Amino acid sequence: MKASELFKMLKKLNIPVAYQSFKNEQNLPYIIFVQSGSNNFGADSKVYQKDNKYNIELYFEDKNFELEEKLENLLDENDIYWIKSADIRIESESMTEVIYYI
Repeated sequence: MKASELFKMLKKLNIPVAYQSFKNEQNLPYIIFVQSGSNNFGADSKVYQKDNKYNIELYFEDKNFELEEKLENLLDENDIYWIKSADIRIESESMTEVIYYI
């Protein structure tokens, strides 16, 4: 999946989305996603199928089960395999982060 395709898909959640960072401060909740490498299929010194890996970082003030469920359903509807982190509390920013590894 290309970053542009993932961006377009995540925008369907109707919250701010950015690759790596926002240029301006955002109100919670929001998503930042980054490419975390690739796991390509290849043979004979050629890549036959690109498989980019991404981290989708969901930030929110208070636990938002509904938003997490919407994101998970969106990934499922698009046949994207995902693994979810535990809640990561960032006290200095008064926010919580959940990371989806896809």
